[in-house]
Amino acid sequence: MFKQFWFWIFTYSSAYGSRISGHAGFQNLAEQFQERSGADMLLWVVPAIGLVLMIFDRKPGDRKVIILTLLGVSVISVCPGLYFRQHYFVLALPAISLLVAYAITLVLRLIVQANFHPLTKGIPALALFLICLLVILEEHQRQILFKDTTAEATRDLFGKKNPFAESPEIARFIREHTTKDDRIAVVGSEPQICFYAKRRSASGYIYTYGLVEENVPAERMQNEMIHEIEAGKPEMLVFVGLPLSWLSSKESEDMIFNWVEKFSHDFYDLVGVVNFPPTGISESHWGPDAAQYQIGQDDCVYVLKRK
Repeated sequence: MFKQFWFWIFTYSSAYGSRISGHAGFQNLAEQFQERSGADMLLWVVPAIGLVLMIFDRKPGDRKVIILTLLGVSVISVCPGLYFRQHYFVLALPAISLLVAYAITLVLRLIVQANFHPLTKGIPALALFLICLLVILEEHQRQILFKDTTAEATRDLFGKKNPFAESPEIARFIREHTTKDDRIAVVGSEPQICFYAKRRSASGYIYTYGLVEENVPAERMQNEMIHEIEAGKPEMLVFVGLPLSWLSSKESEDMIFNWVEKFSHDFYDLVGVVNFPPTGISESHWGPDAAQYQIGQDDCVYVLKRK
């Protein structure tokens, strides 16, 4: 147990955190804000104003210390590895929201102190409402919030080569062909399939990007995942043959790909395939219709049942 603790907290974390240089990390951060050059940038301007006002606000109280501490911790939580992927910023939203509230409250306090007309007290809240309205009415946001179905919104946000919209269907098939006590294994970075299927994973590796990263102990992690799956003998095996579920490169360790092809051939039957063609949306094939496919042939999610 201590070896596992040391490996994940120190060995792997230090390797993961040192892969990206400071310059590349700054470029990653800049790209995130360049993509948000529309009305949604206003949602970052308001908390920035709140931060400046808070720093120069001399009114005593504990709120400043609490909010600034939370902001500092949030910034630290977004920075590890210097990847700055979109979902990392979710960790900063509580602190950002408090800064927005602080800005609105402080402006309202200044209005009251200046003894302006009572109706002017509504200006800060109205300004925030108009900013939110501008963001919501932006074409991309309007499409997702008011026009798309759940599956369409998922594909608009994450692309058509991520199997998020297809995961409920895959999980439903697994749930219908297993019992609640059966284990399953998902070879790929799609843990939502286990969640939707309500089945426990035979392996602790429900996220496989680390298994093919450079400058990390990838071979050790691949061996561990292989051993756990072989020992667990999962009733159903899902292999995610999609590049975005691995993000591997030419330098990546490929042992697990060779293993899954042989292991699935020896112990499993192919019972389902979700194919992701170059254009258009995915196509699902179940039962005998899945037999026309071969693992590794196309961009597919393969569902296999133990022989």
